[in-house]
Amino acid sequence: KENLTIDPVALPKFKVVNLMPNVAAIDLYFDPTLLASNIAYLASSPEFSIDTSQTNKMWTVRAAGTGTTGATIATYDGANTVNTGRKYTGFAMGYSGLTGTDPRRPFISFFYTK
Repeated sequence: KENLTIDPVALPKFKVVNLMPNVAAIDLYFDPTLLASNIAYLASSPEFSIDTSQTNKMWTVRAAGTGTTGATIATYDGANTVNTGRKYTGFAMGYSGLTGTDPRRPFISFFYTK
């Protein structure tokens, strides 16, 4: 269930859903900052905010517990996800290990909730 309460001048709020069937749990980073950890398959993270002042606005999905040196499963350039007073739900989808143009390759996308 979505919490639709927002403050128009507050930092953007996020939650992330793990829809990667071959990854037991994921961690989500915004540049070097771990924002949500150990998100199990078919589960969602608690709501969180981000530091919008970071110069690199790259979202990175890694297997849970691997840290910043762990293999990157998926990335997303988050320059458009840093608007104040907004809520987003991120979906980490696909199969880890697939690459190229395979439509099942891993990726993360964001849905503008409010």
